Amino acid sequence: MRTLDRTRLEPEDQELLRAAEGASQTATATYSDYSVGAALRVVTPNGEERIVTGNNYETINYNSVCAEKHALMRAYAEHSARRDGALVRPRVIAVAVHCATGGEPQQPCGDCRQALAEVNPTMRVISGAGPRPSEPHMHDPRVTLSGLGELLPYGFQLVPEAEEGRKPRLVDPDDIEDYVVHLPRPDALKADKEERLALLEGVGYLLLVGSPARARRVVQLAHDELGSETDAASGCYCDLSVPGRDELSREFVLYVARFPGGPNIAVASHGIGESGVEIVLSEVPALMEWVTGVPPDLRGVIRSGTRGTLSRVPLGCVAISTQTVNAHMDTIDADPAWVARLAQAARGLGMAVVDEPDVDDVGDDEDGTRYAFLGKGLSSRFFWQGQARPLYVPGRPEQSAAVQRQRLQMMQRWVRQGVRWIEMEDYAVHRISHACGYPSASLGAVIAHRRSAAGDYQVDYDKAAYKVSEMLPVQVALKAMLADHRDASG
Repeated sequence: MRTLDRTRLEPEDQELLRAAEGASQTATATYSDYSVGAALRVVTPNGEERIVTGNNYETINYNSVCAEKHALMRAYAEHSARRDGALVRPRVIAVAVHCATGGEPQQPCGDCRQALAEVNPTMRVISGAGPRPSEPHMHDPRVTLSGLGELLPYGFQLVPEAEEGRKPRLVDPDDIEDYVVHLPRPDALKADKEERLALLEGVGYLLLVGSPARARRVVQLAHDELGSETDAASGCYCDLSVPGRDELSREFVLYVARFPGGPNIAVASHGIGESGVEIVLSEVPALMEWVTGVPPDLRGVIRSGTRGTLSRVPLGCVAISTQTVNAHMDTIDADPAWVARLAQAARGLGMAVVDEPDVDDVGDDEDGTRYAFLGKGLSSRFFWQGQARPLYVPGRPEQSAAVQRQRLQMMQRWVRQGVRWIEMEDYAVHRISHACGYPSASLGAVIAHRRSAAGDYQVDYDKAAYKVSEMLPVQVALKAMLADHRDASG
């Protein structure tokens, strides 16, 4: 990436950046005040060069459209053509991005890099910025110029297999160097390489959790209570988290719980949000294949996390998702066999299993009963916003009230459509697992209410419930994996 004065750009790139700057002036950045414009230089199917612009558009539920994607959608909508019955798309040569209130050049976000890379992974990227609102007199004339390949060296992709019957992969192990982008290959590790290599052999299950600290606790629990040969020390393949900051760290770690006679269960942390899930589900199988030379045959991918309930599901219980939807209400089913295994494992741990809880009357846990509920979940960033972010728009009381009303209406709509709890990552887990042919399921501890019985919005993240119930879904998942291995082994 080069940083230079904008006057030193090629004339066509200066023109493109001016177009992006113009688009940024009409962006709809109601909630962030961060206005972005993008401009694409495209070649149409007729061979004509055109500039297509877009800007960011923010909505109340934070499912906003980025400027780069807006421009790309416009380019495809306005400049595609049919040729002999085939759809021909415009070719994108370069993209310019201008942040009107950024203060310094910013690069496209991860989602936009992926979207652009699928169009042309070698396109030029020009980035500029206007002054910060707090310093309107300060305008940085510098811009950055880079290739998209620098910003996204290993884009998400399904690699087709030459051999019939083999599962698709997200990362080709032949392309792995010392790091599979984020997770290190054994060659990059400084100690115990052979032991770490051996950890990755024969892994049949992948358990995903959010935080590195939880991953360590999972492997230690498997050793202390379930008879695994490896503990948090001997089962560590890599730990990239920050020492002493367990609860705040969200870096990637990879552990393996190895049981006598099997199964071998990989436990990986994915952090917060869909991007980390995509990284882990891309790189962990690639690492395993690089070590063994054989694509991993994962019998199950299970995510264990936390949930916020939209019903009177008691705090501290376990919620097992039979279906997961995203904010657009696209639906993915969890693997029915794994849902049944998780429910059976919950019963084996003394839990009362309730299928499709009624939104207003599911009982409570005052008598000491531990519940496991089956139902539909929704993956949305809204879960995290309710947990840690204010409900108001600073300095705009009338908009604050509108935000609260619209969020409540959104939750009420979700409830009418059968959603019982919210989290952030399940949809990505199922989407990617389905693409790769891995059966998947998800469950989590209910640690917060997002809607009261009266139908009002509320935030009551319960730290006590979190501490008590954090490992319950993990225990259920491990029991289910052990049972599945016994059944498969006869």
